[in-house]
Amino acid sequence: MNRSHLALVALPLAGCPDPAGDTAVEAPAAFSFMVISDPQVSGSGVQEGLLQGITQAAEHADDLAFVAITGDLVTGGLDEAAAQYEALDASLSELEVPVYPVMGELDYGLEPGGTISAAQLEQAESLWTSATGLPASYSFMIEGWHFLALNSVRGLADGRFFDPEQLDWLEVELSGREPAVAFWHHPLQTDDTTMDWSGDGALITPEVEPELYGLLQDSQRQLQGIFVGHGERWLEDTLEGSIPVREVGPLGSSAASPTRDFYLVSIADEQISSVTQGLD
Repeated sequence: MNRSHLALVALPLAGCPDPAGDTAVEAPAAFSFMVISDPQVSGSGVQEGLLQGITQAAEHADDLAFVAITGDLVTGGLDEAAAQYEALDASLSELEVPVYPVMGELDYGLEPGGTISAAQLEQAESLWTSATGLPASYSFMIEGWHFLALNSVRGLADGRFFDPEQLDWLEVELSGREPAVAFWHHPLQTDDTTMDWSGDGALITPEVEPELYGLLQDSQRQLQGIFVGHGERWLEDTLEGSIPVREVGPLGSSAASPTRDFYLVSIADEQISSVTQGLD
């Protein structure tokens, strides 16, 4: 991931943006972006091939500005992570737009439902930053749209999902008036409380994250969408009756057809004009 137009003069992971504060990427006023989830690259070659399919599909998307990945980029533990990030890099090497990933529990070397120590947090985030050049959470702007890349793993050591420092940062990030879209890994409880977003019970709820829900409620005019992963299914609902929430199925979930393994989101006339699974 070494294309200079992605601000990657010395950044290893293909397509990732400059991590120094908020990043800006030039894009047309009407643009689109892809969201994929859980590529879980292991070095076997299977997932890498599917990622190459995503790259090929991206060539046919109109006005594509970037690709977001909602966590679990690699799998198999921290000892294998560096090599797996390299395999991910090679798989996306032909992609001509930036990649904006967030961390999932597998990127911390955790199994679903596992706990994490401070030492493991530090080690995993060091590997992540070496591979991507990115911090654990960050934001970027495109054509007046504010995109928020959050980390829903950092709070697991304290029985929650988001650490207090990140929520303080999020409050500041949401203090403007720009339309915003958020990405993170774990699914959250939405208006339809009967929906099964996560088969393993890893679900963000108002009881566990009251401050997060308060921020989302206060920002519902700005937030035009939330995209999550982890649950390995394709679901959508709303939060507060107005914020669209979509769970992105894992890479390889659509009968191993990468032309269906993503959401394509189109923005026009200062609003999200369409969201489709795969290319029409």
